[in-house]
Amino acid sequence: MSNFRYAALKTDKRSNALPLEMFRKISASENVKNLCEQARAAFQAGDSEKYVNIKGQLPMAFWCGYNKAGVREAASLTPTQFYIIDVDHCKMEAIAIYEDLCLKICGEGYNLDTLKQKFHEIGIYLVHETPSGGLRMVCRAIEDFDRIQQHQEWLNEKLQLSQYGDFDGVVKDLSRGSFMVKAEWILYVSEDMFAMDET
Repeated sequence: MSNFRYAALKTDKRSNALPLEMFRKISASENVKNLCEQARAAFQAGDSEKYVNIKGQLPMAFWCGYNKAGVREAASLTPTQFYIIDVDHCKMEAIAIYEDLCLKICGEGYNLDTLKQKFHEIGIYLVHETPSGGLRMVCRAIEDFDRIQQHQEWLNEKLQLSQYGDFDGVVKDLSRGSFMVKAEWILYVSEDMFAMDET
């Protein structure tokens, strides 16, 4: 089992286990769907205060670090094998970036099996749109680096993510969360990530 965690709200002091079944349930919930759509509408309208307020009501996943007792302080966390990469202020729609990345990584005429194999080879396990219309990837560490930032820079260089928008490598803290999104915004997920034994 993976050691991923989540909190129902960003302000919650403690986290809970995030197995695949819970990930699916949260992503499929009407509340998450409505909040995502409201947050996107506020962002597109330029109402940053409303956007931040609505986005802050979404559940938050913790992909990078865990504490099985649910404590969220960075000093108490153990690293998972995963890190996060964001592309913000995208020059095209997130789904178009994703499709371009699929072609770049797999070549023409790929199928789902090829996609999964090629994604796994470079550590990509989850790709989704963000409430602001950006692209987020949750990736497994492939190279033997010491810091999250090194993994982020490695994948950015490999895929030239900066060409699609603002490459965001600020997620370096193990306690940093990721707002969960509705199922329709999940462009790719390898469910294998939830079955990995990281103990």
